[in-house]
Order: sequence, then C-alpha cells, then structure tokens
Amino acid sequence: MKKSISIFTLLLAAFFGTAQTTDWATDVAPIVYDHCVSCHRTGGIGHFPLETWADAVSASQIILPATQSRYMPPYRANPAYRHFREENYLTDAEIQTLQDWVNDGVPSGDLSQAPALPNFQNGSQLSSVDLVLETPAFTVFQQSDIYRAFAIPTGVATDRFFNEIEFMPGNDEIIHHIVVYTDPTNEPLLLDQADPGPGWSTNGMVGNLTQNASLVAEWTPGGTVIKMPPAFGYRIPANGYFIVEIHFAPGHLNETDEGSIVNLRLTPDEPRELYYGVLAAAEEDFGLVNPPFLIPANTEHTLIAEMKVSDISPVPLSLFTLTPHAHVFGKSFKAFSFKTGANPDTIPLIDIPKWDFYWQGTYTLQKPVKLPLNYRTRAYVTYDNTTNNPNNPNSPPLDVTWGERTTDEMLYLFASVAVYEPGDENIVLDSSLLVSAAPEVVFQDNDFIVPNPINHVLDIRAKEPIAGMADFIITDMSGRVQRQWRELNMAHSRTSVSDLMPGVYVLQIRQAGKVSSFRLLKI
Repeated sequence: MKKSISIFTLLLAAFFGTAQTTDWATDVAPIVYDHCVSCHRTGGIGHFPLETWADAVSASQIILPATQSRYMPPYRANPAYRHFREENYLTDAEIQTLQDWVNDGVPSGDLSQAPALPNFQNGSQLSSVDLVLETPAFTVFQQSDIYRAFAIPTGVATDRFFNEIEFMPGNDEIIHHIVVYTDPTNEPLLLDQADPGPGWSTNGMVGNLTQNASLVAEWTPGGTVIKMPPAFGYRIPANGYFIVEIHFAPGHLNETDEGSIVNLRLTPDEPRELYYGVLAAAEEDFGLVNPPFLIPANTEHTLIAEMKVSDISPVPLSLFTLTPHAHVFGKSFKAFSFKTGANPDTIPLIDIPKWDFYWQGTYTLQKPVKLPLNYRTRAYVTYDNTTNNPNNPNSPPLDVTWGERTTDEMLYLFASVAVYEPGDENIVLDSSLLVSAAPEVVFQDNDFIVPNPINHVLDIRAKEPIAGMADFIITDMSGRVQRQWRELNMAHSRTSVSDLMPGVYVLQIRQAGKVSSFRLLKI
C-alpha cells in the first residue's frame, strides 16, 4: 500500500508538475528594475547594485526586511491620501513576491527571459543645463552646526526664468540641506567679501540672508530633480546674485565639501512666474495654532501650524509642488487646505505617516491643485521625543524647542505656486497620466462592477459573456499594475482586492486590440 501511494504521488507530480516557485527572471527582476535600480546601480546613490540576479542574491537578506518595513523604496507619502508624480512604492503583492522569492531559495529562473536592464542617464538628469552654480570648497571647522552662504552672480543681463533645477551635493554625508535664493542687488557679494574664507556665516533663518533675498528652491536628503512645465518658471534677476546657503550638519569637524553644484535649465521665453514660499509654518512666535513650540521630554507631541490670515494670498493659487520639512524628532506629517462656514471644504495635500528625516524632498503633484480664495492651509506634525525614537540625539531625552540646529525642531510646508488661471488644474505634470489615444469602448454596462466602491472583493458580472480570451488589469492612478489575470468566455469573475490600499484604481479589459476602462474606488 505504501508503495502504491508513493507511485501515485510521483505520477501526480509528473502529470501536474511541481509547485511553482517565484524566480528572479520572471517575477522579481521586473519589480527591482521598476523600483530599485534607479539608485541601486553602478554609479547610483545606493550602497550596493541590484542589476543582476547575483547582485540580488547577495543582498537578499537585506531586501526582505527593508521592503517589508517599507523603508525601501524610500517613498514616504501616503498614496491613498494624494498621488504625486514619480511615485515609487511597492504594493503588498510585490512585497509578497519578494518574500516568496527569498523563501523559495532565491532561484534565478531562465535568465534569458529576464527583462532588459533599464538604461539610466549618468551625470545630470536635466534635459539641458544652461546655468551651473558651483560653491567653493569648504572645510568644516567646528563640531556643531554651520550655516554658510555663497554669492554667485546670476550672469544674465535681463531677467530670465528657469523651470528645472537639480542639486548635486559635493559631500552629502556632511550636508544637512541646501537652500537657493536670488537677490537683485550686490549685497550678497559685499557680505561674502566681508567675511574671511569662502562665503559668509549665517544663522540659517529662512529669508533672513539679505534684505531682498527671494527663496527659489531647496534640497534636503532624498531630494530629486524638480521639473516644471515649459510655460512656467522661477525668476532670475538681471545682474543680480544667487545665494546658495549650505547647512553643514554637526559632528564633521575637518571634513570637506569640495564644492556643491546646482544645475538650472532656462526657459526660452518669458513664462508665467512660479513662486516658492511657505504654505504653513510654525516658529517660536509665529504660525502655531497650539503654542508654545515645545516638545517636552519623554512625550510624543503634535504641533499644528497655520499661516496668519494676513499672510494668506489675496488671489487664488495653482499649487505645483510641496516640500514638508521637520528634523529628527518628526514622526508624522499631514497637511491640507480648508475653508469653514456654510459650505466647508477640505483639500488634501500630503500625508507622511512615517516621517523620515533622511528621506525628505519635494513632491510634485500630478496636476496643479487650485487653492481658492479664503482657503487656509494647516499642517499637523507629531514629534517623538522619547527613547523609542532611534534618532533622538539626547539620552536621556531633553525638552526640544524651535531652532535651525539638527537637535532643534522645525515645522514648515514649502510650496511652488503660480497665480491661478482657469484651466491650470488640467495641466499634466505627470506623464504617466497621458494616454496616446482614447481606448475603444468594449462594454457600456454601468452595472458591470457590483458594488463600486469595492471593499475586499472585486465582483465583475457581464450581461453577455465576453467571447474568447480577455486580459484583466488593475492599475493605480500612476499606471502601475496591481493585479493582472486572464479569463476565457468570462461571464462572472470574483477577485480578491483586500490587499490593495484604499484609493482610486482603473480596471482595464483588453481583448483583440480593444480596451475598456472602468474606474474603481477601493474603500
């Protein structure tokens, strides 16, 4: 009897095949190439490459905890709250695929079937570089924070505009952040000349460098290239100066930045002007809804920031980018615009459930968002000043107040805006939203998906069966595939979507060159 069972088992294995494993070529490489190798490649900022199966095998024990904790990829915004351009986060299904691959013994699969390695541009990522701002070499001369500003001539005889900017820190291990201003006068030059050594010492206060300084951009850890549409730009004053202010983090005595670079791309014509400034802020005596700016030791504490009514724009604005900022005590950051009264309304802006000081940056919206008159912007930031915060520089914890030092705290929401014009909300900033041609509609059945919104199960019912083979694809609003399967002569299909995050998705049904799209709301 035992022998017959053994033979029967072998026959089953031979007939049906062994259990399918997850392999590099078919399952894992598409995920890694889509989400990881832009940094983890030869010449990239990642600490190790993930270009080949052998690379991934070597790093497999790092990949698993990094992705399961969502520490990597380092995309921090909550896509269920607001979508941004170039989102880079893993779905639950993709994380499960990586876990299965490691648990299956990191098999290679048929490497000839793996997708081609993406081709990345080395050096500058701008479409063209028209102006290069380079700071001189600077050696840190103290253990505590240093703020140093450098005057660089604009080099333009008439006012010009730029719409792309890229920061290339010379030594990002010692640089906390970089801020760029413009000034139409020669005051930056005079300050630079009056201070011995390269540049001049500042106190790091935003906007307090010179009397006429205008903030235009900034870089923080995790920051990437900022690109605006050709019809928009930030002003560069004729015969004026750029001020490049660098905050050198504490603890780097005698270390050197050999020179940091800021690349700019100019617009060919005079565009609509973009302004970079503060949407919400909290300081010692400014902007706090629940003062004082104090994070007591051994507490988690939430501060609420909002601009004064007198500082709210007198005209409607079109919002292009958001740059939230806090320091190492930050735990979460959430911001929205709103109005009260007879017809209250809320415009969600950004939600970062797990704040990461080392991966901040600027978030570009998929389309500009209109901020109407009389809307105020509010930011809620929770800080962790306990021993549970691994980044807490104080042991035991101490009271923390507002300040520019890394060991202080801040609360800012910077933004790029333009004066609103009708139609701005239809400008596409994210190319993934563009569709080359409208798909031919296959079905016109409003009851095709029941119910919609969906919760745990996507229930698809056709009044007439779909003849032949059809591909079913669920994508998020950035076009990333979340689920894909095939059905033959489909009349009724039920698919689990319990692992999808709440938000808006698109179901596509493709058959014989025809495409039908249905919008799904996952709750």
